[in-house]
Amino acid sequence: MVLEYTEFEELMDELTHRVSKANIDGTLQDLLNKIGWDDLLTSEAEPLHTFANGKILVIGGQTVPIDKLRMTVNKLGLDISRFEFELDYEGAQTYNYGKLAYSTQYRVILIGATPHSTTGTGQSGSLLAELENHPDKYPRTIALRTEEGTLKITKSNFKKALADLIAEHYIAA
Repeated sequence: MVLEYTEFEELMDELTHRVSKANIDGTLQDLLNKIGWDDLLTSEAEPLHTFANGKILVIGGQTVPIDKLRMTVNKLGLDISRFEFELDYEGAQTYNYGKLAYSTQYRVILIGATPHSTTGTGQSGSLLAELENHPDKYPRTIALRTEEGTLKITKSNFKKALADLIAEHYIAA
């Protein structure tokens, strides 16, 4: 079958719309798999481009008072105004994660324990999975874990994560 020019244009517009929507929704790979075009995405998506002096979001339940976290930031020579803290477990559940998608104002997300059922996780099982599985959509994400592997914000893992980011020149001090 050969389509007339106007029919072909309408089809291309609809294809463009559906592919664009799937890309925004994070379901592009699934769509391309369904129609047999998965070979078009032969390489991993490029990480989202952000800036070394961008904001740092710290989210999840913490075991250390926020004042201690702020002192750690100051001791490392970082500007506290770059930090956004969402340390309330329930607040993490309703946080507007949509503002993080494709946002170049955030450089890093440091994440501790959060509820599994949060808004904006798409088809992912948890917020952490959503953030880690879409580096092209979200800023770099670092899970803050205890030595046993439990997600938890502590003074030591918070300090280590920031020190490592400074050492690799990923965040500006």
